[in-house]
Amino acid sequence: MFPLFRVLFFFNKNFHQTFQALDKHNISPLLAAIWEGHTECVRLLIANGAQINGRTPDGLSYLEAAEKAEIKSMLSV
Repeated sequence: MFPLFRVLFFFNKNFHQTFQALDKHNISPLLAAIWEGHTECVRLLIANGAQINGRTPDGLSYLEAAEKAEIKSMLSV
């Protein structure tokens, strides 16, 4: 549920400029959703312009960080 809260917070704060916004730990809403395995949040963020070519704070690509097959398929477009 944490990533959904984060997604909704970013949507409400500034809809068009927040998909790439990073929190104090350099984590984007998309990365939070990827790490938590929230497929629908990932789908929603990508559909609304989130960039899929980001990197984790450790340097992994978002695709490398994903564990769920559904999320991996969305990121490998």
